Amino acid sequence: MRRVAAIALLLLAASCGGSDEVSRDVGARCDTNDECAGRCLSGGDYPGGFCTIACDSDADCTGGSVCVDVEGGVCLFPCNAAGDCTFLGNGWSCMDETAHPSNEPVKACLGG
Repeated sequence: MRRVAAIALLLLAASCGGSDEVSRDVGARCDTNDECAGRCLSGGDYPGGFCTIACDSDADCTGGSVCVDVEGGVCLFPCNAAGDCTFLGNGWSCMDETAHPSNEPVKACLGG
């Protein structure tokens, strides 16, 4: 019985994205704002929904995320290649974006 419970817990953990960085602040899947510490972004750019917080700079972001000039400034996960975004699940890619507020180029995980 303990073995079955242990396997179930491992499967549950694997289905949650597998990253310690994902939280209700930034990265958790969501359907509504009340599931997040900040807000839930949805639609094609955020497959499965994406919890995030508003930001004015990287200092406002948690869990290794960066402030990106999307939706008025939100925290997203940085990346270098498409494979860097797989911990968020299917449909996520590494996209060219703009840092907020510096307007410098930055790569961030978004749907695409």
